[in-house]
Amino acid sequence: MDLERLQAFAGAIIADEKLPENPDAQQTQDLLLAGTSMGGARPKAVVEDDEGLWIAKFNHPDDK
Repeated sequence: MDLERLQAFAGAIIADEKLPENPDAQQTQDLLLAGTSMGGARPKAVVEDDEGLWIAKFNHPDDK
């Protein structure tokens, strides 16, 4: 899954906008809406690529 598409999807959810076209839409929605035990004020998802596991943190537009 492309991290840029994941970020766009998260931004649309935060802004309460129509979700962008995404070939990975179901997987993206599962990652963002399932909840997480990582804590904090913003949603996070674990993303895996060929180099390993990464934590994707999604900011709110009001964040500094």
